[in-house]
Amino acid sequence: MRDEVSVAAPPTLRNLTRVRALKSEDLPEIARIFLNVFRNSSESGSKRLQRDLRSAFLEHPHFDESTCALVYERNDGELAGFLGSLPLRMILKGKRQLGSAVSTWMVPNRSRDPNAGALLIQTHMKRGHSFTLADTANNTSLGFSKAIKMRVLHANSLQWVKPLSYAGYTLGMFDRGKSKPWLRGLSIGASRAEGYLRRLAARSSDPYLDNFDSREVDAETFSESFVSLLSAYPLQPDWTPEFVQWAVAECSRRPSMGRLLLCEVRDGHGQTVGCFALHITPAHRAIVVQVLAKRYSERAVLHALIEHARLYQSIAVYGAASPRLLEGLFYLPNVFYRHTCATAVKAVQPDFLQAFIEGEALTGGFVGDAYLPFTTESYDDEQIS
Repeated sequence: MRDEVSVAAPPTLRNLTRVRALKSEDLPEIARIFLNVFRNSSESGSKRLQRDLRSAFLEHPHFDESTCALVYERNDGELAGFLGSLPLRMILKGKRQLGSAVSTWMVPNRSRDPNAGALLIQTHMKRGHSFTLADTANNTSLGFSKAIKMRVLHANSLQWVKPLSYAGYTLGMFDRGKSKPWLRGLSIGASRAEGYLRRLAARSSDPYLDNFDSREVDAETFSESFVSLLSAYPLQPDWTPEFVQWAVAECSRRPSMGRLLLCEVRDGHGQTVGCFALHITPAHRAIVVQVLAKRYSERAVLHALIEHARLYQSIAVYGAASPRLLEGLFYLPNVFYRHTCATAVKAVQPDFLQAFIEGEALTGGFVGDAYLPFTTESYDDEQIS
């Protein structure tokens, strides 16, 4: 049985006149602010969004008062800012620490409340977490992150893209999953035709890759494999299969992302060497949630991922890069990289910080907040007053 995480008692928030912990009754207003800031909507909120915010920030399996989400409250009682924070348990060489993953960070009226964003992050950092991670930082939040001396992890801040159909990928660039169904249909048709031609001209198999096999599995099997593979990373999440199942369930509640595939990869001896989770979107894009692989098996696991994406006629695969995955990505032809969101970290203990910098930590996916529904969903339904 794992040891309980020991953390110091959090400093009281009662003496802070404007920043306090998130409460359940705040959710309708926080949902309204979210839609206004991130979805450019004047609607008052959605039941689904409120449920997703509650699940992430108030009902998280590892909820802890020292890492809870914060709100900025004006003297008149109006909520004018929010900083999402998720508890993150990590372990390095038997040393367990409780840190946080910074999530949704928003101030609806920065001209009226110019200090709200700074006060939220300052209050968060003063809670003295062992480490703080941000893996979906945009330009604004990245500026704040640098101001509080977070280190940007450059390799982890890249997205890798592997086109599987150049015709479909090129046409899909003009669609973006919006109001051009005829263009999407043309893209899928071009992908199928190109795939057929590629199979006719298929090259001989790779003897190395022939030693590995992959299969789709259920959430329970995936979670067991996921936890068993964490030991491949010196700095790893301190999670149980039950927590991973909770994260998978949250990730599954993203209808705009399409079907969620859970797969494991085994070698010729039947040993699990990797697993991955990816969405197949309605626009036939394969969006990788997370990849785990034992050392020196990255190439085989990524190859299996690509082949599963092909089975579902995906036009391209998109995933978050990391130093460990780059070793396997170098074997894939015609992969290109681009910057989307930044990953940054601040750690009190030098060995934890060094592990992040050297790429020895598992990051992205379930480790941050990118898998949660509110990061992708539009919430343009179920609007309530």
